[in-house]
Amino acid sequence: MQFGLVVAWTSVVVGAANLGLLAYLRRLPERPGLTWFQGVIAAQTLFCAAYGVGLLLGDSPLRTPLLVLYWLAAIWIGVAYLGFALVYTGRARYVQSRPFQAIVALQSLGSLVVVTYPFHEFGPTNLELVEYGGVLVLEYTHSAFVVFEFLAVVSFATLGVVLLIDTVVSYGPLYRKHALAIAVTPLPPTVAFLAWLLELGPLYPLNLTAIAFFPHLVLDLYALFGEDMFEFPPATRRRAERAAVEDLGNPVVVVDPDDRIVRLNAAAVDALGVDETAVLATDLARHLEPVDDGFDGDHVRIPDDTGARTYARTRNPLDDGAGGVVGYTVVLQDVTAERRREQRVGVLNRVLRHNLRNDLTVVLGNVNAAAEASDDPAVADLLETAADQTRELSALGERAREVEATMSASVEADAVVDAHAVLEAVRDDVMRRHPAATVDVDVPRDCRVTADPDVLRVVFENLVENGVVHDDADPRVSVAVSNRGDEIAGDPDGDGTVPSAADGGTVTFEITDSGPGIPDHELDVLDARESSLEHGSGLGLFVVNWGVSTLGGDVAFDATDDGTRVLVTLPRA
Repeated sequence: MQFGLVVAWTSVVVGAANLGLLAYLRRLPERPGLTWFQGVIAAQTLFCAAYGVGLLLGDSPLRTPLLVLYWLAAIWIGVAYLGFALVYTGRARYVQSRPFQAIVALQSLGSLVVVTYPFHEFGPTNLELVEYGGVLVLEYTHSAFVVFEFLAVVSFATLGVVLLIDTVVSYGPLYRKHALAIAVTPLPPTVAFLAWLLELGPLYPLNLTAIAFFPHLVLDLYALFGEDMFEFPPATRRRAERAAVEDLGNPVVVVDPDDRIVRLNAAAVDALGVDETAVLATDLARHLEPVDDGFDGDHVRIPDDTGARTYARTRNPLDDGAGGVVGYTVVLQDVTAERRREQRVGVLNRVLRHNLRNDLTVVLGNVNAAAEASDDPAVADLLETAADQTRELSALGERAREVEATMSASVEADAVVDAHAVLEAVRDDVMRRHPAATVDVDVPRDCRVTADPDVLRVVFENLVENGVVHDDADPRVSVAVSNRGDEIAGDPDGDGTVPSAADGGTVTFEITDSGPGIPDHELDVLDARESSLEHGSGLGLFVVNWGVSTLGGDVAFDATDDGTRVLVTLPRA
């Protein structure tokens, strides 16, 4: 078989294969870029079939209509591929842009020139059939417009390749293989098409572009079936990255190393009250007022119609990939209402605590004086009850003050703490306040945990004192290191054994008392139902739950009529 016939039949077969691929693509659910990719395959099908069938038809009158179809397919392949690359890589908005519309207008003009070629000199001219390789090949003269048009097609395809290569470089292994495959696909037909257009190579005037679409097809099939190109389109990641800035409700400003604005989202434009274009390249500090009013963190103020709003500012460096910093993202979170609420609560808390302490001291003094002055035993009992309640209320106020100080302080939960020393100090403090109580500490002297010392002390103090104050008969509390951590730790290795306190991972402390047990409504605070703190009841347990969680530990309660057992598991240092 002569070489021309090989080219003809191969072109027909490649066109048929592309047609089969197109039929398969039409059954797929909608995915980013799929419609444009179908356009690419449709144009390839028409190009290959029209050229191959035309060679087989010889001097048939159908040669000219087939040539027109072949030209039209060549004109639109590049546009379809560029549109696919834009949408597939998450740049779909550019398909609606004026430059892309200009490209479509140019190719529409090229299509009109091809269809009307007999009536002007802008299209192919001097058409004639010449015998080459056993087939009749149409030869013609390419006008300057046709050459420009076809070079534009190559340029559009090349731009699409660049966009896909950018995806390969930027987006990592999830997209790398299939993006690289479809980026390489245009290269074989582009080289063959340029060789024919510029009349290069020993086989001219045969156009080998249709044959070169075979490796194009193989790479498409690999990307489609081997790498699931439409299951994980890079448009998802690009859109997510854009949404992370553009659609975020918080103001986000991107600045260069000198703090000059290079980008900002819509929320930042509204917050700063600026024109998006005019503010570019200006110093961000011009638009922000620093705030230093004793609150933790970096805060700034932005004037607005209501006076000014306060924002918590977070700066994150932009790495250039080689260890250098090319700029920063500045995220602003509106904390105006939160700051005002904290200030009001702080003032109210200080006033109430001060007045409560002073007034309760006066009440207690008067109650004691009244008890001493009264000769009636019944009245004395009533006054003693009032005095006891007043002292408890005063103690609750002091505990609330201590809890507030601990919870509002900065927690350093990674310090190495001597648990034995902390527990002995807690024992001494509790027994000093409650001389009738007995507190036993059975903890090794080398027992150390990773915790914040102040938080750890508050946790143990609340647990020990809770056992003391709720036992009116003979208050006794014991604290020991427990080997029964399985009630909290479970079986992490799945081997039927549970790490004991000596295994080095955690330490479990067991606090037991002889009191009446903890009521269920007080244990409700462990579910963070602060509404269960009726008249201050359960405050200590709330603090215990918060403290242990803050230290990265676990706490479990076992309350019965005979007393309470609490297991506190903390990281061993």
